[in-house]
Amino acid sequence: MTGRSGAIAGGGERWTAAGSARWPLVSVVSVFHNRALYARDSAESLVSQTYPNLEIIVIDDGSVDGTFQVLESVLAGRAVLRRQENRGFTSTLKQAVESSRGEFVAIHGAGDLSYPQRIERLALMLTKYPDIGLVNSWWERENLASGEREIGRPEPYGRMAEQLLASNPFLHGEVMFRREMYDRVGGYREVFTYAQDRDLWLRMSRWTEFSTVPEVLYRCRVVPGSVSMDASKILMQCYFSALAVECATSRTPDGLDVVDRHGADALAHRAPSEGVAHRLARRGIDRMLHDPDGAWLLVKAGLKEHRTLRTRLSYALVALYRIAFLRRLVAGLVRLKRSFTTARMQRRDRIADR
Repeated sequence: MTGRSGAIAGGGERWTAAGSARWPLVSVVSVFHNRALYARDSAESLVSQTYPNLEIIVIDDGSVDGTFQVLESVLAGRAVLRRQENRGFTSTLKQAVESSRGEFVAIHGAGDLSYPQRIERLALMLTKYPDIGLVNSWWERENLASGEREIGRPEPYGRMAEQLLASNPFLHGEVMFRREMYDRVGGYREVFTYAQDRDLWLRMSRWTEFSTVPEVLYRCRVVPGSVSMDASKILMQCYFSALAVECATSRTPDGLDVVDRHGADALAHRAPSEGVAHRLARRGIDRMLHDPDGAWLLVKAGLKEHRTLRTRLSYALVALYRIAFLRRLVAGLVRLKRSFTTARMQRRDRIADR
């Protein structure tokens, strides 16, 4: 399937009664767990959408920090709001989608912000182009601890399945998909406690096209407890992401993948991967200066995954950094390498802009 992008430009078409025979029901689903500090404006962004036919389903998955009370103060009478004992993100998200009534389903990450026209823009894309089964937008990611921000401009291209095998260009919280397509491929699979999105997108990509609305319509906020802030979660994200790729590339003649064959034990049957080993090594080095223990966890896992020159060097570098009298020297070498890398990237960007 090919990707379609750029069909709706910023400041383009608006959702009007004259412009469409109907407004398909869109269900927005979101799962919160211990996000009290970020729940109010996140929930307010959902009830501030410009789209006129919206079902909002929010589930508090066993929060103990007052998240539910914050959500209730915003969403009471304006959304389907449920509270339950903690069941885990994938199971609860699957439950939310399966209880929805919309023709289209939009995900919204807990604590994130959907800009007012997000649902309108994405729904218009799916309504205009029946061959598209999943649409996302450009996004902004904000690290609330460091203050760093970046803009993501994912652009599906060529065969989407091939792009997804290389990397996942989506955040997860910014997407909208057709419910019919979700049901066709079997929805979220609870085996995937992490990377459940990549697994779903890979299965969808066998049947439908993906596209992007080229406007920043979503803000992802990286907060304490997020996957990217926790080395142990990064480790599991890498493992499950690799499992999703293996499921897509290693089917039996009768179409069964690793999860189909092994169920809850599928991760234990994942084949070791040099690519995973190198990603773990790189992520370990990235964390070394601010999270030495997390870095040690990741480079050890990378070396165990596959012994290559890169994983051995990463392991050795973090091991040296853990020796007190060598720490300053190793940190200086890492910072020097980063400065060279940044300069090279900036030079490449300048050339590309000419």
